[in-house]
Amino acid sequence: MSEQTLYTIGKFAKISGVSVKQLRYLEEKKILIPKERDKYNNYRYYSQSQLERLVFIKTLRDMEVPFEQIVPILQSHDLSDCIGMIKRHMESTDQHLKKLLHTYQQSAEYLMRLIEGHCLAAEYSGIENGARYSIIEVPKQTILYTRLKSRFSARELFLDRFFELKNKSFAHNAALGQNMSAVFHDGYMRQFDNLSGDLETFFPLASILDCDNCAREFGGFEGVSGIFVGHYRNLEAFYMDMKRWSAENDIELMDISIETYLLGPDLTIIPERYITQVVIPLAGSKV
Repeated sequence: MSEQTLYTIGKFAKISGVSVKQLRYLEEKKILIPKERDKYNNYRYYSQSQLERLVFIKTLRDMEVPFEQIVPILQSHDLSDCIGMIKRHMESTDQHLKKLLHTYQQSAEYLMRLIEGHCLAAEYSGIENGARYSIIEVPKQTILYTRLKSRFSARELFLDRFFELKNKSFAHNAALGQNMSAVFHDGYMRQFDNLSGDLETFFPLASILDCDNCAREFGGFEGVSGIFVGHYRNLEAFYMDMKRWSAENDIELMDISIETYLLGPDLTIIPERYITQVVIPLAGSKV
């Protein structure tokens, strides 16, 4: 063995921060072959000059550049190849960071919805229906929507529409608002008789969507609003009570309703904890 400073593979790994497994991979690819092998025990030994070569490898690894991309650069010795590889890696990292940020924002939004839903359930449980009603203004907003005539039932949410809207948002890289809503355009009581009707479902858009046939403006009208806690199949009596309350207060309503699912199957597996905001527009409103 030579008299120059040599390092065992374990020592070499400890100094460089490159694992023994990765060093063996580099040896297998003939990128970083040990300077010497002990003829008696076959131990690997690395030199100081190889440690210098490993600085370049470690620099790229600290940027999480995969070995599969580093190896061709080490083999080519071409600086322009290295520049191109780093640019491609940065573009890939940028896309990854955007996805991570989107996931983080979704997680934060999900947590806030859970907290708000829990607070609403506690607030409205046990309150008489009449105390839940008020006239509100539905704000103007841009929505991602689907609208078609179909059969629907209050016994189940329109989960096929939920997935369709989610898939559209991903296809157009659009950020959605918190809750899905449904608009019963030709009679909200149809849902309790399992009839067909003109049903629109939508999510508010948190960012601009380049899709002329799936986004529109919605809102800018007033309606009677109420909060219902429980499964959708029990909404019929709630609707009847809203109509009674409105009549008693000389408020004329349309036969259209908007249901916003504040706490649904995407947030809880307990149907009795579902929370739905119902809005029935005032007569003459443009929905």
